[in-house]
Amino acid sequence: MAWGALFARVPYVPVSLSYFTVPGAYPKLDAVLQRVKPAFVFAEKPGLVQAALAAIAFDVQAVQLITGEDAAVDGAVSWQTLLQTPVTTAVDESIEKINHETITRYMFTSGSTGMPKGVIHTHGMNCQMLASNAGIRESVDLQAGPRVLDWMPWSHVGAGVMRLAMMIDALEADDDFAAGFYQHIRAMQAGSAAMPASLARRIQALNVQHTGFRFPFGTSLASTEVQCCLSRY
Repeated sequence: MAWGALFARVPYVPVSLSYFTVPGAYPKLDAVLQRVKPAFVFAEKPGLVQAALAAIAFDVQAVQLITGEDAAVDGAVSWQTLLQTPVTTAVDESIEKINHETITRYMFTSGSTGMPKGVIHTHGMNCQMLASNAGIRESVDLQAGPRVLDWMPWSHVGAGVMRLAMMIDALEADDDFAAGFYQHIRAMQAGSAAMPASLARRIQALNVQHTGFRFPFGTSLASTEVQCCLSRY
């Protein structure tokens, strides 16, 4: 669906699953919906989100609910039904209008200092990010094919730096684990709002210790402020 939204020039908003499943996070869900005022909401499993949608102030009845399964939800449309829509020239016409300033999505911060705040991502920013990652891969000689270590959902959450710190602690404490970890990895990227300099120094020191050189360090699809900064300047 996100891929289709890119071509249709419809900005999309990935929302953390915890906003729908943890009652204490319902206010964050409401804040995101009130800010975005979406035309539709996609829920792969509507049973998981109905309690949250019923509890918030946002008028859910004013938007179209799309479900990932054929569930009996009043007014909802299934994703499989939408896939039966005939393809017309409107698809190619939309793609022709895409430029670097076309908005792809609004990525919301984790709300660790208040309510989540939206960050605008554009096609130009995404193209620059993909091109830089391709350049890194071309410059790194790997005997095996590319291997990717990824964690956290695509919606922005506040645990990325904490998880990285835990991984660095483990690499520093266990040489055998580090040897296996560095067997094929030759580049890294982060997808968080900020990268503490202390963590960057520690991970680069490990990179040098186990491979002999510092790694190219890029940003990723899950980032908010970091991606905007690196893509623009």
